[in-house]
Amino acid sequence: MPTSTKVVRKPHEYIEVIFDICYLIFVFGAMILFLKQQTATTNLIAMMSGLLFLGDSFHLIPRVALILTKNERRWERPLQLGKLVTSITMSVFYVVLLKVWETLYPTLVLPAWLLYLFYFCLFLRIVFSVYPLKQWQKESEKKYAYLRNIPFLIMGVIVVYAFIVSSSQYQDSFSLMYIAIILSFSFYLPVAFKADEKPILGVLMLPKTMMYIWMIIMAFSLY
Repeated sequence: MPTSTKVVRKPHEYIEVIFDICYLIFVFGAMILFLKQQTATTNLIAMMSGLLFLGDSFHLIPRVALILTKNERRWERPLQLGKLVTSITMSVFYVVLLKVWETLYPTLVLPAWLLYLFYFCLFLRIVFSVYPLKQWQKESEKKYAYLRNIPFLIMGVIVVYAFIVSSSQYQDSFSLMYIAIILSFSFYLPVAFKADEKPILGVLMLPKTMMYIWMIIMAFSLY
């Protein structure tokens, strides 16, 4: 007679599940609140919140399901798809954030070549995220991580530069945005490049996510 195997979960896994659910509820709620304001800037913030909710739902819901069921075979493919979707939505997130910067500070203009570089890196990021699809498998080559994330890093540096420029001239709730972006990349890149070798680095995704929460909280001054 077959015997059932008891699923054993560690305390930090319960914390991760609760945090992920609360995070998704937060960004969805923020999206609804900002949509009610119906201004150009708050609509962009709502779009940012929606991108976080959409992209991270594809990744975090299978992740939560995996933790609760411990069925890696069942949730391996959804997790791969979730990573792909998140890779694209996070790229678009920074496009929208740059649009927020342009809306908030219309007198400030980035050099044309910097904008061309930003959108060229966006193109590379999406192309290298989508092709080849096998890159999202566990046994994928590390080169794909670099191909995806170096353009993404350049995009982040450009947005950081934009907010440093604005923070030097305007002291508002967005004056610390560049710090949140720098920290988010600081937490994310070790995971992107080394998590396959050192899975413990995966814990850095929690503070990385908290930086995105901070970005949305900064925007509540517009509400």
